[in-house]
Amino acid sequence: MLGPVFSGYFYGVQNRKEGKKSQVSVEETVVPTLKMGFEIGYERVITVEPVGKSGGLALFLKSGVMVDLKYIDKNLMDMHVQFGSISFFLSCIYGDPVFKPRKENWERLSRIGVGRKEEWCMVGDFNDILHNGEKLGGPRRSENVFKPFAEMLQACEMVEMSSHGNKFTWAGRRYDLWVQSRLDRAFGNKEWFKHFPASNQTFMDVRGSDHRPVMIKLIDSQDTYRGQFRFDKRMLNKPLVVEAIAGAWSAPSGSGISSVSERLRSCRKSLSLWKKSNNLNSKDKITLIEQALEREQSSSFPSLDPEEEEQVANRPIGLVSANVLIDGVASPTWVPPPSEWLKCNVGIDWSKRTPLLGCSWVLRNDQGTVLLHSRNAIPNIRDKEAASFQGVLWAVESLVSHGISKVILEIEDSTLVGCVLRPKAWPSFRWEAFELLKVLEGLQDLFLRTSAKGFDRIEGNLLVEIKD
Repeated sequence: MLGPVFSGYFYGVQNRKEGKKSQVSVEETVVPTLKMGFEIGYERVITVEPVGKSGGLALFLKSGVMVDLKYIDKNLMDMHVQFGSISFFLSCIYGDPVFKPRKENWERLSRIGVGRKEEWCMVGDFNDILHNGEKLGGPRRSENVFKPFAEMLQACEMVEMSSHGNKFTWAGRRYDLWVQSRLDRAFGNKEWFKHFPASNQTFMDVRGSDHRPVMIKLIDSQDTYRGQFRFDKRMLNKPLVVEAIAGAWSAPSGSGISSVSERLRSCRKSLSLWKKSNNLNSKDKITLIEQALEREQSSSFPSLDPEEEEQVANRPIGLVSANVLIDGVASPTWVPPPSEWLKCNVGIDWSKRTPLLGCSWVLRNDQGTVLLHSRNAIPNIRDKEAASFQGVLWAVESLVSHGISKVILEIEDSTLVGCVLRPKAWPSFRWEAFELLKVLEGLQDLFLRTSAKGFDRIEGNLLVEIKD
């Protein structure tokens, strides 16, 4: 089982089809863990103390599990695990938050992988991603940053396990931006999948931590549970409860005579239907609240803090900054910009079938001469609104990086223009407005307006090249 406890979170391996707790769990935590391990049903605990408030690992073991530790430090627990007839190598990882020490973590694992051909699993908070598509929000990273992690996985012949749930396991603020990343996950080598072909990982709901718990199962589990009926005292004095009981008790059976057990069974069924129709099931209510919380925590743009929301709401309409003007009028055709100004058209292409965003921008002068252009592909974009926002945000960040000024930015999505122009009228897009306004202020002398439907795809060949 994998679940959050205090300020840490577990990574666990479960084998038994009907099991409710994992045989082996590792937790990254900064709180005392010995007593906690015993309280949640584990019999042995091996810990690595945190350095200050950073890191700290705890390995929890149930009875019958034999572990031979091969290496242990604040970033890695490498071991051979055996329980019953099952045995494998397991590496529990906490990738260093700093790039250079984290690179050393990957070098150590690569050296381990050279001589290890047996079944082997890696799981943990890697604090690293393989490409920009494994991150939502924040600035894009250089491709060189991803190489050490990718090269380590390649050297160890690791393949990620199939998964269920939200893969973006971490979410938080970085430099006033809301960022989600795939930091926590599990991998296996070829021998691992030979012995455990159905092994999979489940990303669970966020509880008590900014990371999602990760559950590894060695076999497919189709656990079913049928709850027992229990009379709820809150039903007393509720309308129509007595009538429901009386009707069920007096209802005739097929033989005409009902036994006491049959009448009780009929009453239980009647009360269960009454509870469902009157929304009195506390478990259902809790489930609905948890689902709402999960949707908010999984949102690309969660609710702002009150102070930030006030900043967006009170933004002067039409004026982003002293040098930035906004116009919501769509241009029917491509119109050259005024002399000494430039015009940038942004193209967005997204398909629900393959959630890949293709985006491009082209910058022209008043003569229509192309000065600059770029294209990009961003995977794992979940809806059209997010595609439009990510594409425009990328285009504006590109213009800022080139030091462009005096530019008219034309985009097809009038919603994005509207949420910046009148944030109070677009409450559902307040986070997009807040993020776009911050980036737009990096440009001097910017005029933002919508383009005619389909016109921003004038450079559509750039998008086709990305898709192909």
